[in-house]
Amino acid sequence: MLENRYLTVTLLPEFGGRIISMIYKPTGHEQLYRTEVGVPYGMRAGNFYYDWMMVVGGIFPTFPDAEHGKTWLKPWDFKVVKQTADEITVSMSFTDDFEYAAAPKQFNKGVTGLEATYYVTLKPAVPRSTRAWC
Repeated sequence: MLENRYLTVTLLPEFGGRIISMIYKPTGHEQLYRTEVGVPYGMRAGNFYYDWMMVVGGIFPTFPDAEHGKTWLKPWDFKVVKQTADEITVSMSFTDDFEYAAAPKQFNKGVTGLEATYYVTLKPAVPRSTRAWC
């Protein structure tokens, strides 16, 4: 979890490198679509890499193929890249180094060797007296 005065951001690298929740603390409102119980979707419809997808919400990368790729249920590497008084930045990364032979033909591209890394940064709330107003 990353947190400042305004946001609590929950990351779930072990399940597809997701940003699973982003709560705006002053109101307690969840900013992302989220379901507390995962819902299997599109089973045996030929629409997804594993011929189904687990919908839990949040934000997750589509990698390395279309229709959410083959990494949406795999653990991504997680690392704290920077942690100072001014910000915290974490990364989540994955290298496509495996093949899934049962994938629908339109998605089965084999091992690509591609690597995806994305960064999430949260900065502390800026005091009102130092804000620039437009």
